[in-house]
Parts: sequence; structure tokens; C-alpha cells
Amino acid sequence: MVNSTVHPHTGPAQTSARPLSGWSGWPGSPQSLRIAASTAAVGLVAMLVAGLALRGFRTEISADLLLNRLHSPVLDAISQAVSVAFQPASAVVIGVLLAVVVALWSGRLVAGLAAGATVACGWLVTGALKLIVARPRPEWTDAVHRVVAPETDASYPSGHVAFVTALATVLVLLMWRTPACGWVLAGGVALVAVTALARVYAVVHYPSDVVAGAVCAVCGVILAFAAMESFTRRRSRTGDAAAAI
Repeated sequence: MVNSTVHPHTGPAQTSARPLSGWSGWPGSPQSLRIAASTAAVGLVAMLVAGLALRGFRTEISADLLLNRLHSPVLDAISQAVSVAFQPASAVVIGVLLAVVVALWSGRLVAGLAAGATVACGWLVTGALKLIVARPRPEWTDAVHRVVAPETDASYPSGHVAFVTALATVLVLLMWRTPACGWVLAGGVALVAVTALARVYAVVHYPSDVVAGAVCAVCGVILAFAAMESFTRRRSRTGDAAAAI
């Protein structure tokens, strides 16, 4: 007679609940991803149109000067720290570190590469808009309290804000199914807000630049997720077809 006793330690493997357990893809349904990707594509087009319309618009400088007049050593230090911490060279280092951490934690190199690539997509999409829109930076006058060195590249959208937003968005999606997701979301929103205000305070971006940077980054991350999901599905179908031969 065959022993049919089921031992307590046999059966389906339990799914690890630890954070960053791997690149599990979009946390919602395929339909929700399609809707999000379509919305993101429309959002990028809208940001491009808005940027072209705002290219010669200068009256936003009043908001910059309003914040800039609040200058203090503490606010100066925060603005300078943001400027250095999220400049392009620093952003590359942070992106690589994220990829390494995710790869080591999940035990999957592809998860780390996907995390780093998704942040890069959310960040670099702003670079394309910068080249197309080519909006000049806010003009510094004697009324400006100078906090950071002058920046001469295009102003719209903000690359600093875009990178921080892309990083925060990817971290939230990675932690989506964990208890820490709420804390990551709150911390990410706070960091994006501080970065945006710091850039306007330093009079290196208009308010619309930082808003566009955040929107473009979220759109870029969503489109990167959609592209990776599509690639994964095609690869899975190819593997299934090969196995059936």
C-alpha cells in the first residue's frame, strides 16, 4: 500500500515575502498596464506641447524670486546638496548602485539590470524633451541670491526632478507588495517635493520645469515597464514554442 501521508515540509514552495524579491513586473493586471502606458504616451506628448508653448514664457520667474528671497544658510545648503546629489554624474552612480542592490538582494542579475534601466528611461526621456523644447534657463539679475553655479543647458523639463521621480517610482513599484511600500511612497513624494522646491529656490528652473520633470519621469517609467512586459511575454512564448518542438 502506498503511503499517502503529506509531510508538513513538502508541497509547493512558499513565495518569499522579502522586499525586492525580483523584477516581478507591473503590479497590476495586463489591462491596467495597457491603460497606464497609453496614458503615459499621451502625457509625454502633452508635456512636449506644453514645453513648446512655454518656451518663451518668462513671467514664472516671479515664483522663483519669491522663494529665492527666503534665502537662509539652511535653505542654501539644502539647495546645494540637491544640486550635487542628483546631477548627471551622481545620478549614474545612484542608478548603478540600485541595479547592484536589486541584483544582489533578489539573486537575479536581470532584476538589477531591469531596475536600473527603468530608472534610466524615466530620467533620459527628459533629455529628449530638453533638446526639442530648448527653453532657456531663468535669467539671473542682481535681485537673485546666487546659491549654485549657473547652468546653461535647457531648462525644460528639470533633469534633477525627473531622476528623483523616476527613482522613487521604481522603488515604489518594486516594494508594491510589501508592508514598506507606504513608507517608500511617502519618502519618495517628500524627496521629489524638496528637490523641486530647491531647484526653483536656486532660480535654475521655472515651476513648470519641475512639474514637467516629475510627469515625464513617471510616464517614462511606465512606458519602460510596458516595454519590458512585452519583451518578457514574447520571450516566454518563444520558449514555450521551442519546448513544444
